[in-house]
Amino acid sequence: MNGNGGHGMQVVDVPKSHQYVLSEEALGVLNADAARALPVAVVSVAGAFRGGKSFLLDFFLRYLNATDADRNSGAWLGNDEDPLVGFNWSTSYERNTIGIHIWSRLFPMTLNGEKVAVMLMDTQGTFDNDSAIRDNTTIFALSTLLSSLQIYNISGNLKGNDLQHLQYFTEFARLVANDAQPFQHLKFLIRDWQFTDDLPHGADGGRRLLDRVLEVRPDQPADQQEIRRHLRSCFEEIDCFLMAHPGFTVSGRNFNGRLADLRPEFRACLRELVPLVFAPNRLVPKRINGQPLTAQEFVHYLRTYMNAFNSDTLPEPATILQATTEAGLLLATEAARAHYKAAIEAGAGDRLLPTAAVYRLHSDAMAAARNLFTSRRIMGNRQRIDEALTQLMQELDGHLHDFASMSEHKLSKASEKAVEMYEDRMLSDVLESQLCAEPAALEAEHRAVAAAVADAFRHQLQADSDDKETKRLLQDLKTRFIQMVHFNELNNNGHVSKALDVYVKEMDKGTNGGQPCLSGQELQAKHTAAREAARKFLRQKRNRCTNQSSGNDQYLDRLDKEIKLQYERFTQANKANSESLVLAMISAYKDRVSKLTGGPKMKCLPPSKFHDDDDEIRETINQMYHARRTVGSDHRRHKYDISDEDDDSGWEEIKQAMTEHYNELYETNKELNRAAVEAACAEYRSYMDTKTETLMPSLGNPIKMMLLPLKVTDVWLKLDDYHATAKKMAIKKFKSHRRNGSVEDDDKYFNRLMNKIDNLFERYKNPFVNVAREIGFDDE
Repeated sequence: MNGNGGHGMQVVDVPKSHQYVLSEEALGVLNADAARALPVAVVSVAGAFRGGKSFLLDFFLRYLNATDADRNSGAWLGNDEDPLVGFNWSTSYERNTIGIHIWSRLFPMTLNGEKVAVMLMDTQGTFDNDSAIRDNTTIFALSTLLSSLQIYNISGNLKGNDLQHLQYFTEFARLVANDAQPFQHLKFLIRDWQFTDDLPHGADGGRRLLDRVLEVRPDQPADQQEIRRHLRSCFEEIDCFLMAHPGFTVSGRNFNGRLADLRPEFRACLRELVPLVFAPNRLVPKRINGQPLTAQEFVHYLRTYMNAFNSDTLPEPATILQATTEAGLLLATEAARAHYKAAIEAGAGDRLLPTAAVYRLHSDAMAAARNLFTSRRIMGNRQRIDEALTQLMQELDGHLHDFASMSEHKLSKASEKAVEMYEDRMLSDVLESQLCAEPAALEAEHRAVAAAVADAFRHQLQADSDDKETKRLLQDLKTRFIQMVHFNELNNNGHVSKALDVYVKEMDKGTNGGQPCLSGQELQAKHTAAREAARKFLRQKRNRCTNQSSGNDQYLDRLDKEIKLQYERFTQANKANSESLVLAMISAYKDRVSKLTGGPKMKCLPPSKFHDDDDEIRETINQMYHARRTVGSDHRRHKYDISDEDDDSGWEEIKQAMTEHYNELYETNKELNRAAVEAACAEYRSYMDTKTETLMPSLGNPIKMMLLPLKVTDVWLKLDDYHATAKKMAIKKFKSHRRNGSVEDDDKYFNRLMNKIDNLFERYKNPFVNVAREIGFDDE
């Protein structure tokens, strides 16, 4: 079973060989507890087997795990249906606890204003069918020696033979009674008390019973009187408590400890007993010869007693006394030794000591250790105690030589550490071979760091230390700084070259293999960005003093000079490439526009078509031009609008050349359109003249003149057909002069042709006009 916040651990085992075994695991848990350094109050329960010792301890656990409010209200006892958990217990006849068990957790409490740690101890039941008398006596002896409160659990009544079981310890008490009482508090717990008509349950009834039993009367045998006298002399306090029977339900195998199965009288006794056990004015820490023990010291005494009891026969009281003395001497020696060490460490601390200071501190620490040793109350022979003190003083005095040598070594190591501190601060996790800083800032950093390190080193020195160590340290730091300056110069030079490469790569980016073709504004912007990238690269390589630059950075200045030379090279290349691009774009425009008129065959276009095609060609040239421009970003143009780039003289030159060439070709196209109209009109007249020649008689031919009216009538009837055919032929002729035979809806030249044909047709419709033309009166 597990209780709240811990578990039961067997700390002493009782094998058949009677060589008692300590559990190192259990001792390790005790030494690891957070409260291990506090004085320890040990509550032990001993008595006959199957007497409910573990059962009782689990109610102790409930109380210790409860809140202060629950303890005060009585609610610590728990709910009626809660099973009882903690130390293992059972309702069977067989024993459940072997050896000594302790709870794995210490419980911090305040007793009379003092912080203590409470330890619970469960012991093997005595007088079972398996254990030898020696085992029973040894376990009882151990638990009584180690506990500050021994609860002796007895069934039914307190009888004379119960007192006889304590006789062995009264003999031990007689041996040491002249110094102090060896045991602290013994509480007889009389379980299953039935005689309530005579004595009531609880502490009051127990007190009255104890007075009767321990009363020394003349009619008693001498040995019984002796037992009673010495029993009172070897315990600082003895009391008794009468416990009610828990009820017969507890003997059932299904009983799990729930309160509902316990008699009300038993629960009432628990509410009185448990708070009484842990009352701040009753429970006290474990003491040896008046000296309180911590949990750590408790472990030491447990080991010592186990060694005494692990013998072929039961140890004599003198053996236990000697073991107690040796344990006390060892603890006092260890405490004095630790005090000496602490005094040396506190006196020296991190300070560097001269020889005189070393001797003075050693003498003071020895005196303090001696006073601590002699102030402890150690049980045993005075001569043995004095011998232990002499041995301790000899041991501590032997530390002087080592202490002096260590101090000298410490002074040397402190100087080395100061140099390392200087290096750490100057380099800040940067390898010296990779150091890169602005020189003036590095110099300032050196002065500040060297001064700080020297001050820290000087602060470690005692007042009577010679300051020549500080001067020597400053010289060492100067030597180290010179080495850093050398590496810093090498690294700065290398990073300047790499930074210049960054500038060139940024300028080459998107420039057609390093052949820039930019406007002056764009080239300047690209240069500014590339220069900043190069400077940023160099600054990022600076791994020390980056925030302490004086502003006069010789390596940044050198980088700027190198960049200026590179920029001039880019400017010249950009100018040459821009001029070549302008010429190429003008040539490309002329080539494309010339093809609008059909090349060598010189065909024309409608005016609006000519304008639109020229517009498209200009847009193409615009895109070609800006596609060749390396601006490093999306820089598309539309309809040759360069209003956002007024300094692009190349595009202005191209634009002007395109406009001039356009004007020339525009006039040519106009003439070609006029010629196309004239050719189409000629085609119309030629056909119409052929069809109307019968209306034109030869001069002087009277017969043709006589037949003229008949011919006129015949032609007149067919004239519209002739006109339609001639018009189609004229239109075809006109389109043959146009590129791709194109005619637009609002084509002024085509409209002019149509008007001319209509006018010509009107003339052909009048036969008199035709005749007049034949005889030479036509003014066309």
